[in-house]
Amino acid sequence: MVPKGIVLTPDSDGYEASLQRWSQTCVKRAAVVVKPTNANEVSAAVTFATSHKLPFAVKGGGHATSGVSACEDGMAIDLDLLRGVSVDPETKLVSIGGGCRWTDVNEELWKHGLATVGGTVADTGVGGLILGGGMGFLTPQYGLCTDLLVEAEVVTADGKIRVVSDKDGVSEEDKDLFWALRGAGQNFGVVTRFTTQAFPQGHVYSGSVVVGLDQLDAVVDFSNVMIERQDERSTLVFAVTHLPHGEELVAGVLCIVFYNGSEEEGRRFFAPLLAVATVDMTKEMPWPETNVQLGQVGEESKWRRLQGGSTFVPPLQADTVRKAVVDEFLPFAASQPGMKNPITMILYEILPNKKVRSVPHTATAFAARDNIYHISTLFQWEDPALDMTVRHFNRKMIRMLRELGGIKDGVTQYNNYDTAGPISPEHVFGVNLERLRAIKARLDPDNVFFKWLSLYPRPAAPGDDEQPL
Repeated sequence: MVPKGIVLTPDSDGYEASLQRWSQTCVKRAAVVVKPTNANEVSAAVTFATSHKLPFAVKGGGHATSGVSACEDGMAIDLDLLRGVSVDPETKLVSIGGGCRWTDVNEELWKHGLATVGGTVADTGVGGLILGGGMGFLTPQYGLCTDLLVEAEVVTADGKIRVVSDKDGVSEEDKDLFWALRGAGQNFGVVTRFTTQAFPQGHVYSGSVVVGLDQLDAVVDFSNVMIERQDERSTLVFAVTHLPHGEELVAGVLCIVFYNGSEEEGRRFFAPLLAVATVDMTKEMPWPETNVQLGQVGEESKWRRLQGGSTFVPPLQADTVRKAVVDEFLPFAASQPGMKNPITMILYEILPNKKVRSVPHTATAFAARDNIYHISTLFQWEDPALDMTVRHFNRKMIRMLRELGGIKDGVTQYNNYDTAGPISPEHVFGVNLERLRAIKARLDPDNVFFKWLSLYPRPAAPGDDEQPL
C-alpha cells in the first residue's frame, strides 16, 4: 500500500508513540496507522479505507482537541513524513508538505529573508491552520493563511490526486474544490502540498509582558485603542490565567506583543501597556523566534487539554471580561484538581482586522469576515474523571463570552477552534454553507471526510449538551 512509507499495527514497534496527540483526551487506538511519504501513498491509503468501509482520520500536527485527528479502531493517516519545504526566492512562493509544522516553514523561509502568515505556536500543524482560515502575527498586514494559498495538491474521496487553484485552465470542479479548501478544507480531502505566498521579512519587536489583574482595565483600554487604530504592523494577544509568582500561582494577565518593526518603534507603540507591566521580556528578535514564545502550549505531554472559541464585537468591555473570566473562569480553574496552571487560560486575540474584512465573505469558504474579534478558551488537566465537567464548563464559557461580547447571530465560530461537541454549521460557514454542501455532494457523496466541523447538523455525544454552539 505504501512502499516507501510506514504501516503500523498494534503489535508494531512505534505504534504506541504514533497514537500520541497534543491532548491525551485524543489518544485513540487505531486498527492501523499509515505514514505515507507522497500523494500516491496517501491516495492508496484513502482508497483502501473507503473500499473496505474503514473509517479514517488524518493527522497533521495533532493539536485538535476534539479528537478529529485520531480514529478508534479505524485508520489514522499520519502525514508526519510529508515535511518538505522549498522556497522560490524570485516569486516568493513556498511549497509546504502537508505534514509540516510551522517551525519547518518559518526556519526555511528565514534563510531567504522571507515570512508568511502562520501559527503563533511553532509546533502546530500547517494543514489544519490553513484549511480552517488561519491567523497569526502577520494577519493584520497580509490577511489569513487561506487568503495567501496559491495552489494545493489534494487527494479526494475517490483517491484521485488533484492539483487545484483558481488559475486559468483549471477545471471548474477543481476551482470549486480550491474555493472550498480555503476555510472548510478538512471536509474535502487530504492536502499533501500547499503552495503559498511569502513576503520580505526582517527582525521584529515581540515578547511577553505580565500585567497584574488589578490593571485589567488598562489592558482592555489599550486593546480598544489598537482596534481603533488598525495599525497593520501590530498584534496583541492577552491571556487571563494563573502565573508563577514566587512559589505560588496567582491570577494575572500574560500579554504577547508583536510589532513588525524595530524595538524603538515597538516600544513606542506599546508604551501604554508597558507602563503597567510587572514583567517585560520584550526585545527585537529574528522572525522565527516569535513563534516559539508559546512553546509549552504546543508540546505533547501527559496532559488532557480542551480548546474552544468565541467572539466579540468591539469595543471590548472590561466589565464583561471581569464577569466571564474573573468571576467565572478563574474560580473554576482554581477549584479543579491540577487545573490551576498557566496553560488553562482565556485568550483574547487583538489582531487588527481591516485586511481580513477587505476580502468578500464569498471569496473563499472562510466566512468569519465581519468586524469581530476572537477569543480562545483553553483547559489543561490530568484526571480523566474531569473530562465531562470540563467539556460542559467550556461550552458554558463559550456561550457566556459570545453573549457578553455582543454576538447575536451570523458567523460566530472560528473554524480552527473546534471544541468538543456539536457546533451549528451555520455559525461556522454562514453564507457559504449551501455552496459547500453542493461541492461536498459531488466530491464526497459518502461523507468519508466527516470528522472535522461538519457541514451538516450532528447529534450530540452521549452526556454532552443537546444544543449546538
